[in-house]
Amino acid sequence: MNHTDFFAALKAGQVAGLYLFQGAEEHVKRSALERLRAQVLPNGLETLCESVLDNPTADDLIAAAETLPMMGGRRLVVVWDSALLMAGRAKDEAADSARLVDYLPTLPSDTTVVFYCRGVVDGRKKLSSALGKLAVCVRFDPLDDQELGRWVRGTLKGYGKAITPAVVQKLAFTAGRDLSALAGELAKLADYLGPRTEVTGEDIDTVVTRSLECTVFQLVDALVEGRQTEAFELLAYMLDRGEMRLGILAMVLRQYRTLLMLKLMQAERVPQGQWAQRVGIPPFAVNRALRQAQAYTLAEVQAAVALCVDTDYAVKSGRLREEMALDRAMLMLGRPARTED
Repeated sequence: MNHTDFFAALKAGQVAGLYLFQGAEEHVKRSALERLRAQVLPNGLETLCESVLDNPTADDLIAAAETLPMMGGRRLVVVWDSALLMAGRAKDEAADSARLVDYLPTLPSDTTVVFYCRGVVDGRKKLSSALGKLAVCVRFDPLDDQELGRWVRGTLKGYGKAITPAVVQKLAFTAGRDLSALAGELAKLADYLGPRTEVTGEDIDTVVTRSLECTVFQLVDALVEGRQTEAFELLAYMLDRGEMRLGILAMVLRQYRTLLMLKLMQAERVPQGQWAQRVGIPPFAVNRALRQAQAYTLAEVQAAVALCVDTDYAVKSGRLREEMALDRAMLMLGRPARTED
């Protein structure tokens, strides 16, 4: 079940006794939990009818689930980040997992238990496997382009503002697609606009904090066009924000690999409509990346990828100091590229 199905079921009054919430999109996941709380917990008795447990033992979870709700209402037990579901070995994992696998099918009819996991559970775990059969499993994946557009427009509508689909794409490219971060950026935009109602691309350039991915894209853009001063200013901006040089190098490598894949798909005459899915980037980003790719020959992009890989290995093997390695790579990548005929 995805988040849309979950919200539709709640709206229809369908509440299960056991849920597993997992996936990367935390903002929607938290919203789902709040909506479930509002549906399940009796007015005025919320704190008395809810137990919130952080990685509890099996005994603690069972004790909370067996506690009678107040005033004939329903009890909600929220289990945060159970180690029994995540990678790595938990304390007393075998015994606790076996105990919960035996207990969960017998949950009281007036109790709802939610296993809330930040990220994705380890499907190899015994409890994960059991929840796959016993629980309503809700997967909170990042929103697709249409869902993201609806969410952005709906959020801005609450501020009395509007935005076009093209500007939504620019916003997502600039700020990233994490809804928690986007919510803050939309609040900033609404304040900045004042009496104006339409968000423009210029507003985004002025107000919105660039994501790491966007900044790396701009850095590569500057390298492609021989604007090395700007590229090093962007590097300084990322370092000031606390990013690590090896992490930045990894992102630069990923961008050049994207360019290489685009060049290869062009050469193989892969239909352009398939490029975004094959490369793993949003459709609106394909044209931006393609413009970068066209500044290089295939051999030049391959050399850029090899340079990034070699630089990463040189740092990790101790042959180059991290401080100088990225600067050296950027100087080499920033050589003027020639456009293909």
